[in-house]
Amino acid sequence: MSTFLERLTAGETLVSDGATGTNLHQMGLKMGIAPEDLVLEDPTLLLQLAGAFVEAGSDIILTCTFGGSGLRMADSKHARRAPEVNRQAVALARQAASARPGVLVGGSIGPIGKLLKPYGPLAPEEALLTLTEQARALADGGVDLFVIETQFALEEARLAVQAVQSQSELPIVISFSYDRGVRTMMGVKPSQVVAT
Repeated sequence: MSTFLERLTAGETLVSDGATGTNLHQMGLKMGIAPEDLVLEDPTLLLQLAGAFVEAGSDIILTCTFGGSGLRMADSKHARRAPEVNRQAVALARQAASARPGVLVGGSIGPIGKLLKPYGPLAPEEALLTLTEQARALADGGVDLFVIETQFALEEARLAVQAVQSQSELPIVISFSYDRGVRTMMGVKPSQVVAT
């Protein structure tokens, strides 16, 4: 099977799955329950959704780890099991991806959910530690690429890239979220993201 970068270089257009949380809510996930909880509690539901994405033609299946950093899971009943959740999420995504040859697994890393200093309480060192732990678990699980997604702050995105690069040489895809207008909620413009 060709790698992600080989396929892009060859000019292939790759379609990723998406809106995992939204789809899970439509499938019955109750508000207030983190999708990451399903990795250990209801893997069948995750396999059903990922399988539907594969059947619909997705070339990349993302792990159900958008909120899978240790800090983001701090209030979860699985708070101390973040690495296990990430590794198991890779296994589930890999199982769904195996239904069609060539489907890749992207390790999803979302925002930590706390603002970095000086705007919030989170020290960059603490953020890097939790992102590194997540990146290590996803790499150990066997992802094909990393997807650092729905970012708002350049500094957090930089830390996520640093964390991934300290654990793996796999490709990294980054997306930022622009809810309204031409800046993220932290005031970041698309031109700043591209330059960075």
